[in-house]
Amino acid sequence: MHNNDKFKDIFKEDTKFASKYEIDVINRLTGVNFNYDDLILLEKLAGDDYRKRVYLDETTQIGILEFDLIDLDWKFTPSPYFYQLVDEKKIILKPTKRRLKGKYLKEEYIKNIEEYKSILENNDYFVGIDMGVFLGVGIKRNGRVKLKDLKRKKEEVNIKKIDDYLNKHKKRIDYLVKLSKNILKKYIDKYKSRGYVINVSFSGGKDSAVSTLLAKEMIDDIDVLFIDTGLEYPETIKYVEDFAKKYDLNLHTINGDYFWDELDKKAYLQRITDGATVFVS
Repeated sequence: MHNNDKFKDIFKEDTKFASKYEIDVINRLTGVNFNYDDLILLEKLAGDDYRKRVYLDETTQIGILEFDLIDLDWKFTPSPYFYQLVDEKKIILKPTKRRLKGKYLKEEYIKNIEEYKSILENNDYFVGIDMGVFLGVGIKRNGRVKLKDLKRKKEEVNIKKIDDYLNKHKKRIDYLVKLSKNILKKYIDKYKSRGYVINVSFSGGKDSAVSTLLAKEMIDDIDVLFIDTGLEYPETIKYVEDFAKKYDLNLHTINGDYFWDELDKKAYLQRITDGATVFVS
């Protein structure tokens, strides 16, 4: 076990740095002015479409960013630490040993009752909750506030930089790069000796981007294949072309614009009662 591997289990799913577009969305929804070089980590969550936890470091989750397929719009659900990051009005609760999580707040628990009443009148759906050493998130429903989540406050919640994060984990990154190159060399040598043609399949995603650059270090003039299925976003195609130009790749775009033809041959569309469409092989 590498001595810097201890943080690898903190994130249970695929995690990445937020893109410029994602940062713009988060800024619009939260009012926070994140910069493009700020450390914002996005951990993938299960869901019908895009849904990710938003972290400022390995342990400071500030919310969930998702795309709502009903409203066709982005939504941000704050976590308690979001309210330690921003300066917003909060409902202040009197310290109590009662279990309040998941319950509606009674006015007898609230210290800033006048501010609480003004908070109820604004249009925000979520509200911060402050209770001594604890910080929480409330949901406003029918003129009342339900306590959704509660966590112990951190000593501080700061916005860090991506470069600082990378430097902090440089030993682990160098270790993984070396390990990856050793694996690549093993299989490149194995299949070259058998007469196979070696190339890279590049989808335009972050994982294949890293794999492509590592492979290029092993074989400088390696052929890079991108299949345009006809379903790609224009932004994806532009990114692939820009990426190839930036890193001087031997890019070959393969016309895969036969998706719907193959679908007609191998599957059929079944319309179900609620109006949704499913693919059946």
